Amino acid sequence: MNRRTLLTLTGLAVLAEAAQAQTPPAAPLKRDLFLAQAPVEKALELVMRGFGEGNYLIPNTVFGLVTATVSQGTFEQALTQLCQSNRPVLEWKREDGIVEIAPKADSKLPVPNLALLYQQARLPIVGGTVCRMSGCVLGEKVAFAILELGAPPNSEVRVVEQGKPVSVRGERYVVAKISEKELVLARDKTPLKIPLAPLVPKPTR
Repeated sequence: MNRRTLLTLTGLAVLAEAAQAQTPPAAPLKRDLFLAQAPVEKALELVMRGFGEGNYLIPNTVFGLVTATVSQGTFEQALTQLCQSNRPVLEWKREDGIVEIAPKADSKLPVPNLALLYQQARLPIVGGTVCRMSGCVLGEKVAFAILELGAPPNSEVRVVEQGKPVSVRGERYVVAKISEKELVLARDKTPLKIPLAPLVPKPTR
C-alpha cells in the first residue's frame, strides 16, 4: 500500500468518526398516561405496550388499583409514577434487558380494602353493558387503553389498541378512537363510547 492510499483511507476513517460524533442520539419516546383506579397489573401492561417494551416480569405478588397522570413523560417517568402511585407502592429495575416489578419492601403506606371498593363500585352502563375505560397511554402514532367489561372482581379486563378489532360480548368492534376522556368502539352505525371512569366516583356535594 503506497503512502497516498494510506492517507486517503486515514482521511475517510476520520470523516466517518466525525460524522458519527455529530449524529445526535435519538430522542426518548414520550407519552401521555391517564389511570383512574386501574388494576395495576393491566396498568403495567399498558405502559409496557405503549412504550414498546416487550421484556418485563410482573410477579403475582403485585396487586392494587392505581390512579396517576403523566403528561409527555418518558418510559422511566411513567413507570416510576405508576409504581409510586400504587398502593401498595411498587419499585422497578432493569436487569439483563428485562424490566422487573416488585412490591416495595419498606413501604408503610396504607393499602386500600379492595373488597370494599368492589362493593362500592359504580360503573357506567354503555349499550346495556357495565363497562369502563380505566386507563390509556397516548402517543403521536399510538394509543392503547384498558377496557373493563362487567363488574369487579369478576370483570373481563384487557388492553386494547387503537385501530385494532376487539370482541365485546360476542360482537366484533374496531377500536376507532382512544382519548383521555373515552374509548370509542365502532360497529356499523352504533358506536360504543366508553368513558374513562374510576371504580368508585368521588362523592358530589
